[in-house]
Amino acid sequence: MGYAFVVLLQSKGNLAVVDNVLFVRGILSPAAHMAWTGIAAAALWDAGAHRWRGASALRFVGAFLVVVALHTAWDALGSTVVLGSMWVERGDPQEARRLFERALARAEQHPGAALATLGDLHVGLADVLVDLGELDAAEEHLATAQSLGDSASLIENRHRCYVASARLHEARGELERAVELLDRGEALHVPGFFPEVRPIPALRARMRIKQGRLVEAREWARERGLQQSPSRRTSSGTSRRPWPCWSRRRRPLRRVGRGW
Repeated sequence: MGYAFVVLLQSKGNLAVVDNVLFVRGILSPAAHMAWTGIAAAALWDAGAHRWRGASALRFVGAFLVVVALHTAWDALGSTVVLGSMWVERGDPQEARRLFERALARAEQHPGAALATLGDLHVGLADVLVDLGELDAAEEHLATAQSLGDSASLIENRHRCYVASARLHEARGELERAVELLDRGEALHVPGFFPEVRPIPALRARMRIKQGRLVEAREWARERGLQQSPSRRTSSGTSRRPWPCWSRRRRPLRRVGRGW
């Protein structure tokens, strides 16, 4: 029910979404949290019944460690998507790639626990591969994620497939199609607990700049109280910024990799 409550808040009270989450989790992960709680509780009661003597205490410690390890594996796979994006923004897409590849390898070893996030991992790796210029490989991972369906993606991550697809089309020069995909992704976006490293409106504004539609990009900046910062010039007279950079209250923002 904890997941259902979180989804209720994220979806702004959409009960249909909550029902879907409860149904999917009931079918796909009956041996997850409830089973882990049952294992720990049974071992605890057994140890208490034997007054924490001998093998009963050891059984409880062993059961508790197993439950912690399984729960850690579950949560670690779910947080890989955000951690990978952060490595990209720090300028190390290769580390992000290694992170996703290790997570996918773990997912193959624990298919039951990984099923709810397996599609998200493929999407995350595809997004990194776009940054690395491996567009065909990125397309393959996106196709894999789409074939897995919504059940292999957390509700707060389902917009990421459209964002990654948009960035793939952007890399191929198909900007209008990329903007359409961003619009579809934005319709699915729900607030989560993790930072939004690549906000969809910012990505759209960058694409509009590439299209030469500067009025729309300036309107996006104006709505957010941003203003254009002057580009720094190198000794050769060229700008260090390939597109306008926006800052709030005259404090320059760090350029966030290729995601802005």
